[in-house]
Amino acid sequence: GYDLSSDGITLVPNQREQEVIGTVVERRASGMTLWAVARSMEVEGVPTKFGGRLSPKTVLAIIRRHEKMAA
Repeated sequence: GYDLSSDGITLVPNQREQEVIGTVVERRASGMTLWAVARSMEVEGVPTKFGGRLSPKTVLAIIRRHEKMAA
C-alpha cells in the first residue's frame, strides 16, 4: 500500500494499492471468505503489487497488516 519516496526513507501511500486494500477489507467484513475475496479480485483483473494473483493467503496478510496499522 506504500511506495518508498525518493529520499529512500519515507513511505508514501500508493493510491491504487490503498483502494485495493480498502476493497479487500470491505469484502471480508461483508462476510466473504478469503477464497471468495481473492477470486473476486482475480475476476476483476486486480493484480498484486508485483503483477501476480491474489491468493487467500495474500488476502489474509493484507487484512492482518491493515488491522495492525489501524490499531
